[in-house]
Amino acid sequence: SINHQKKLGAFTLGIGLQYQYLQSLNLGSASNPGLEGKTLPFNPSHNLNTQLSLQFKKIQLAYQINFTDRYYLDEANYYYLPSYAVQDLRLGYKVDWKAQNFQIQVGINNLGNRDYQIIAWRPEPGIHYYLSLVWDWRKN
Repeated sequence: SINHQKKLGAFTLGIGLQYQYLQSLNLGSASNPGLEGKTLPFNPSHNLNTQLSLQFKKIQLAYQINFTDRYYLDEANYYYLPSYAVQDLRLGYKVDWKAQNFQIQVGINNLGNRDYQIIAWRPEPGIHYYLSLVWDWRKN
């Protein structure tokens, strides 16, 4: 994981990168020796998340790409979900009110309108939008 922020005058540029490599193999099965050396189901080998953000005062614009490698759905490694990458864009505004911190966000998920599944036979939505309100209740 790498995160870096750089101040450029009134702007703050943020870059983030998170990568995970996971290799999980079946070391043996007394009941089914044919599974030895097969990849365990539901464990993608590669996950990558990158984010680029630009902040000006209380406004933040962020672009994110998430990549998940294909992963198997069964121990014999016959069925799998293909790899996918989705892109998200969000715009946020921070509000301070009565010693509380709030952030209002609007976003667009799956900018490329990509067909993908996280759970087999349950497709994720195409391009979709969201609105959120985040309340940071911690004391400053």
